[in-house]
Amino acid sequence: TLEDAQQMVADLQAQGITNLNLMIRGYSEDGASAAAPVDGTFNNKVSSAKQWTEFVQQCKDAGIQVAFYTDIARAYNGVSNFNNRTDVASNFNELQLRAYENGVFFHLAPKVVSQKLANAAHALGQTGASSVVVDVIGNNLYSTWNKHHTNTRTETMEIFAGLAAKDMKTGFYTPAAYLWQNAD
Repeated sequence: TLEDAQQMVADLQAQGITNLNLMIRGYSEDGASAAAPVDGTFNNKVSSAKQWTEFVQQCKDAGIQVAFYTDIARAYNGVSNFNNRTDVASNFNELQLRAYENGVFFHLAPKVVSQKLANAAHALGQTGASSVVVDVIGNNLYSTWNKHHTNTRTETMEIFAGLAAKDMKTGFYTPAAYLWQNAD
């Protein structure tokens, strides 16, 4: 919960640790991980958007940068109405055809990822957070091969290299060299 995050910050500061950068995870409707592409909404069981905004401001006042985690490239089967059988058929232009990890999740098309980052960053930027931290795309590069929309790995690299949140800084987990220019 937000109270847990506040307590962690207070505990660290009480031990004299003041040079902090926080990365918040588990704030979305789908739980502690990015079980579905995170859109920047908040789970009120964890805390409301208003409370997160107040927390971010308190952190800024204390010189602490706050970032929000997102995984905008993977959709997990059965979460937030994503289903790798029906969605592949109904959203042929958006979803990858191949499921990974024994059908647990599948990758979204690069152009969809780009739009989801823009949407999530806009929503999360409303809190005043400094960054959005993006998982998976930093070290995964895949192509789209369906009949209606294709792109090669080179084209995917160009799309991902152009990813940058307009409303806040963008960070990547283990970014490949072509993403360094956009990484915070």
